[in-house]
Amino acid sequence: MKLGLRHLRISTRLVAAMLVLLGLLSTAIGVGLLALANQAKATRTLAEYAATSQQAKQVKFRSADFNGWQTAYAFDIVRGVPGAADDSADARKAFLTSAAAFRTELAALHGGRLTDADRAHVDSVTARGDAFMALDQKIAEGYRSGTAAAREKANTLVAIDEIKIFN
Repeated sequence: MKLGLRHLRISTRLVAAMLVLLGLLSTAIGVGLLALANQAKATRTLAEYAATSQQAKQVKFRSADFNGWQTAYAFDIVRGVPGAADDSADARKAFLTSAAAFRTELAALHGGRLTDADRAHVDSVTARGDAFMALDQKIAEGYRSGTAAAREKANTLVAIDEIKIFN
């Protein structure tokens, strides 16, 4: 006995054909949904990298900003601006505000989408930022001391030692 499609009723053949088509359509829909899910994941990942890149640019800007403000308050002292070493003086206050923003933005960058090597680099920058601020305390104390020798030492720290850390 030979069985073939010719021996099946037309309704059976139509049902079988529809089931095959339904199976193929289901597979195509499944592949499409999987591709959409992968695309959505890739879009999220790209957005995370873009946000991290933007944060890194902000940190870079901020580092130049607080370094510039430190130079400004040191220059105010050299020019003899009264109270320029006080934390409430315009340039010194702007320096402290910018330095605090740098620390906040650097911490946010550390929490971004980074490789282990990038995260280690951010840790290194954080440590250098801490060293920069510790040395700035010595600089401010030297300027506040009122002695010519302490001011000269503070000038040297700003012009040489702080620049080494900054670079």
